Amino acid sequence: MQEDLLKELQIQLINNLNNMKRIFVPLSLLFFISSCCRDKDAIQDTSKVKPFHEQYYSIEKKKLNEAVDLFVDYSTCLTKKETEKSSFYPSIHTEIIKCKPTFWSIKGEKIVREEGEIYTLLNNITDDESYADIKTTVDAIVKGVNQAILITDGEYFQNNSNGSNRDNPYLAESFEKWLVAGHDIYIYSEIYKEKNKFDKRRYYFLFTDHDIENNIFSIFSRNPLGNVKLTKLSSTDFDVITKYDGVLQPKVNDVLSINPESYFAEEDYEFQEYQIDWSDIVKYIQNAADPKTGDVKKGGDYVLKGIFVDTKSLDNFTIQDIGVKVYNAYDAFRSFEDTSFQPRTEKLKEIEELFTIDKEAFKKNGEVVLKIHKNFTGVGLNNKSDYPQKENLLKVDIVINDAEDNFDNKSQDFDIFKFTSVDGMSNNSIYESIESAIKDDCVNPKKVNKGILYTIYIKTASSDL
Repeated sequence: MQEDLLKELQIQLINNLNNMKRIFVPLSLLFFISSCCRDKDAIQDTSKVKPFHEQYYSIEKKKLNEAVDLFVDYSTCLTKKETEKSSFYPSIHTEIIKCKPTFWSIKGEKIVREEGEIYTLLNNITDDESYADIKTTVDAIVKGVNQAILITDGEYFQNNSNGSNRDNPYLAESFEKWLVAGHDIYIYSEIYKEKNKFDKRRYYFLFTDHDIENNIFSIFSRNPLGNVKLTKLSSTDFDVITKYDGVLQPKVNDVLSINPESYFAEEDYEFQEYQIDWSDIVKYIQNAADPKTGDVKKGGDYVLKGIFVDTKSLDNFTIQDIGVKVYNAYDAFRSFEDTSFQPRTEKLKEIEELFTIDKEAFKKNGEVVLKIHKNFTGVGLNNKSDYPQKENLLKVDIVINDAEDNFDNKSQDFDIFKFTSVDGMSNNSIYESIESAIKDDCVNPKKVNKGILYTIYIKTASSDL
């Protein structure tokens, strides 16, 4: 009896040991795999920030093709009898031909593709159509994906009670959609007298985008001649300039020990790597001491400076105030860099009260001076206690907090969009279209493309705070 009991206990012990082995092996394997993953849990290739920015977290907009459509109003305004008196119209033929456009005529409600040499087509408009459907044409441009040139007198006549649509902002919605998409509209306005009687305008609209390297305006670009005025409509194309001492010397505080070998800059963003612990950043930047008094400087010392925003570089908007949005892009970038890395996330984690903008410096000359926020404590950073190997990759967006439209202050500049219709009445339809589009809140630069002016990616070590 005792021997049987002893054997049974031995069998149970052996079974328990075998079960422990089965459990122990997978746990050991998991620990090994986990250790391997942690060893690789660091940014491997900073050059991949470029495709990361371009494909994922740059300004979101529908990209236009380099192809160009040319739409020509075949009503009286562009007949040979009227254009032969113009000095501007023939002077731009070369630029139009360089754009290699597809030629479309607007004859009443018909928009027809014309075959033949562009030069010949432009110089031999003899049909005198009674009207041209400009609204449908511009709607088609905005819905499309090509750049476009539209030459017209802007008079949208309809064979109904609307007549010449004298004060109808019939292009406002299309203008809004184009600007909200982050694109640009350039308008050359030429004064002329139609039939030697009516004070009219010929408008040369260029629907394009500043992100296209050889866009149609870069080909067209010229100083207006005599009775021609150039107007630019955009919600995004503010001039942002980096006035650094040298290509590899951005104006980053010396304390931060920027890595000159990994630094690079593109047109709308740059990458910086700081070789210093966060505890030292807090000590020497956030709580920087005044060298004369030894007291902590109000607002601390700067992190970086030397980025300048031309707040008045657009005809239709002026920037009043800017701010900063900060995101920890580390997980998203590691997912992009190494698809086997977990967790795979599409969203950036916003960090509030990490950086702030020196408002006085910006008001003085448009300079962006970045500082540590007074309330910053390290929250939002990957830290050594939780993630020993996890670095930080910060996406720092300089954004527009407030922008005002210039329409009321510059209303006289927009008077060029008023003309006399063939019925002898004043026609403000283009003027009203532009005013309506500019004043719509959805077109304001603080709303379009998240208000982003410029982006700085900053890599740091895991936080020791």
